[in-house]
Parts: sequence; C-alpha cells; structure tokens
Amino acid sequence: MWLSRVGGILLALVLVAICVLLAESGGAPSLIFLSSNMCAQSGCHSTFPLNQRQDLLSVSGFPERYIPGNSYDVAVVVRNNPNTSAALARGGFAAFVNSDGSLSRPSVGVLVATDPGTHLRIQSQITYVTHSSPRAGSPEATFGFRWTAPAAGAGGVVLVVAANSANGNGRETEDFISRRTFAAEEGQCSFAVSPTSFSFSASGGSGAITVSAPTGCNWTAASNADFITITSGAAGSGNGNAVFSVAAHSAAAARSGTLTVAQQTVTVDQAGTPAENEKLYFAQFGDGPGISSTFILMNPSVTDSLRGTVRLFDAEGQAISVDINGNIVAGSFSFEIPPEGVRFFATDAEGPLVSGSVQISSTLPVSGTILFSGSFGVTAVPGIQPLTRFLIPIETDSSKQVDTGVAVANPSGAPVEVRLLLRDTEGKAILNGEATVTLAGNGQLARFPSQIFAAKGLDLDRFKGTLEITSSVPLAGMAIRVSPGHFSTLPVAGLR
Repeated sequence: MWLSRVGGILLALVLVAICVLLAESGGAPSLIFLSSNMCAQSGCHSTFPLNQRQDLLSVSGFPERYIPGNSYDVAVVVRNNPNTSAALARGGFAAFVNSDGSLSRPSVGVLVATDPGTHLRIQSQITYVTHSSPRAGSPEATFGFRWTAPAAGAGGVVLVVAANSANGNGRETEDFISRRTFAAEEGQCSFAVSPTSFSFSASGGSGAITVSAPTGCNWTAASNADFITITSGAAGSGNGNAVFSVAAHSAAAARSGTLTVAQQTVTVDQAGTPAENEKLYFAQFGDGPGISSTFILMNPSVTDSLRGTVRLFDAEGQAISVDINGNIVAGSFSFEIPPEGVRFFATDAEGPLVSGSVQISSTLPVSGTILFSGSFGVTAVPGIQPLTRFLIPIETDSSKQVDTGVAVANPSGAPVEVRLLLRDTEGKAILNGEATVTLAGNGQLARFPSQIFAAKGLDLDRFKGTLEITSSVPLAGMAIRVSPGHFSTLPVAGLR
C-alpha cells in the first residue's frame, strides 16, 4: 500500500515535470522521450490527443536519400496555437536522428545547433536538439539545425521531430502536441560529365561542362593547365555546370590540358597559331593632308578564319606610325578575318605627309587592295607578289600635265641593288636610259621618271615606253598615271 502510494507520487511528479513539455523554458525535457504519445494524455497536455493538429508542425531540408558525409540544414516550423492570441502563442520543438526512430537505438550522424535559439541535450544514448526558450512569432516560430550524415554503410535513418504549439497560459491545457517522423535511405554519389573533350583554335574561347549527379552530391571543378581557367561553377551540388575559358595560343605547336570536374577528366586540345607564311605586298601607300589609304582585305576561305599582320615601312625601311581606324599604330597592326569576311583599315588623311610600302603576312592567302583617295581622284591598287624582273608602262606629257609615278619596294631585310632601264614603245633600250639604285632592307623607291633619270640628260617631257626593273631578289612594283582630274594604276608585267 505504502509502496504503491510512493509509486503513484513518483509517477505524478514525472507527469508534472513534463506537462510544460516542449514549450518550457530551457527546452524540451528528456523525459518526453519516455512517453510514447509525447505526453499528450490525461494529466499532461490533456485537452487534445497527439497529432490532433499535425498541420501545425512542418519540417523541410531533411533528404529522402542522404549522401554519406554530407550536411543538411533542417528547418522546423511550429505554427501558433489557433486557440490563443498571437501575443500569447509559443512554440517549442525537439528532434533527433537514429536508425529507426525508437528510443532504444543510439543517434546516427552529428547534430549541430546552428540556430542561436537552440542547443543540444542527451537522453541516454540519444542526442537531441531543442529550443533554448519558447519562441514567439506570428503566425509561426521557426527553428533550424544541421545534421551531418554518417559515413557510408550506416543504412537508413529516421528523423523524429516533436513540437508543442502552446497557448501560453502556463498550464497543461489547450496545447497541441505533434510528432512526425521522416525516413531517409542511404545513397551513393555517382557523377557524369558531358562533353569529356573540347577542341579550340589558337584564338581560344570558352566552354561549358554539364555535370549530372544525385541531389546532395557535392563536386568541384579545377583546371590542371595554366592556359585553362574555371570562370564559374568551381563547386556545385547535384546537377550543374562548370564554365571555363581557354587563353589565346601564340606558339605554332598545338597544346593540350585537362580539367578535373566531378572526379572526371575533361580534355582540352588547342591548335597552335599557324605561321604567317602567306605574303602580300604593296609598293606604295600614303597618308597626309589631301591623301588617304584604305586597306581592303578579304578572306577567300569558306571554312577557316585567317590571322595576319600589316607592316608599314618608309623609304629607308623604318617602321611608320600612322592613324588606322582612329588608333595610332606603331609600324604594324594585326587583324583576323572570319571565313568569307572582309576588313577595312583606313588612314585619317591628317598630320604630316608620310609614305612608304606595305608588307602583309597571313596564315592563309588573303586578297587585298589599297584604295588611294585624294583631291586628284580615287584609284585602287591590288596587292602583288614580288618579281625579279618586270615592266611598267610609262607615259609623260608635260603639256597635258600627264606623268607616271613608279614605286619599287624591297621586301627583304637586306639592301639590294636595282637596275632600271627605259625602253621605247618598240622595246628598244633608250640611250642613257639606265640607272642603278640601292634600296635599303624593307626600303622603297617612289619617283617620277624625270627624277630617276635627272642626271642622264634625257628629254622626258613627252615620252611613251616602258621601265624595266631588274633585281637579284624579288621586288614589289607599281605605277600610277596622274593627269588633271585623273588618277589611275597601270599594270605591272613580269618578264620571262
């Protein structure tokens, strides 16, 4: 009798201790886990049975399939008791994870109280997270914690979450007690990437790699080559993308590098820069007040882009600085033309008068023309290939202000001796019509016949014939006929 009375007293004390349950200050007591119905019973939160209003408790962030070692941020939302005012309503919670949701199995994984309003407690072999004090909030109170999954091989787990939507009256009545469980299976991370290889031209570019992975599977992307840079997606989880860029490559030899993306290897091949072995020459260009030169360059390839360089030299073979398309270039500029594309490069017709020759090198054959413009008119001069011996037609008539300008350029880097010979319309050499000049490396001669043969005593006020030009190395040549209101190019004929 006495023992039974003592037992009854002890039981009553236990029930009183947990009547304030999850909404008590300091958090849910460990004794709640001794009650299968979370103390929703007569004498303790006696008004409503367990889960009378389970809709007042919701949980998010816990996976249905967890990845070993991954962490998951879980949110617990306890909605306010509908039977009281928002000012009085209070919410509290408790949660743990183990293998089956019972009280007989130890915790699985690691709980972290990430919410500053929560802390950890231990009941026997179970670690649970709970509120530090009841939380108000209309229309709900939200708590958070982090669960880190165990190592591989732990198998399935169960999250148990209990909550009290309390009415704040300090008694065990009118409180809604809820309890929910969430099962998660153990998963494995497997990754697939696409594509697994890329090819780039020497100019470089960017690429994107698609990663396929289960939700929660974390991955990284890293470059293993200094010319490849990850620009976005260096880390991800589940399905995603990694984007990278490839720097331009100026060397002739091709190169290759790799990326490691989601534990997979992606190969990046890049072609070398083709040598600029194709050549095109202009014996004359000019720029200054009243005259401008426009380079018109076309890519005749229907499949490949071409790259090239334009170099400008004065009569002594020195580099010329000139305004091209609004930018000052110091002796040379580079260009790139897509398949079947065209580029226009124009001087500004301002500043001091400069003139000289032009050398163009390119990775593929380029079609080029210089368009001369000025007060005297407009004429186009096509690019040519150098010749060691060629003829230029000559016409002079001082009474009609007709004259023929001759330009000869040395595309080699070494000085060269050039022989110039006047012939009449029948091809016969003119007496004293021979001169020899030396052109500097990359140098140029641009003169009228009367200037070339000034020391020969020739009467060239009225003359028609040809000028034969001979050299030990190929030279670029051109002729321009000028007359009042007219400005035109004349053909250059190679001799065989």
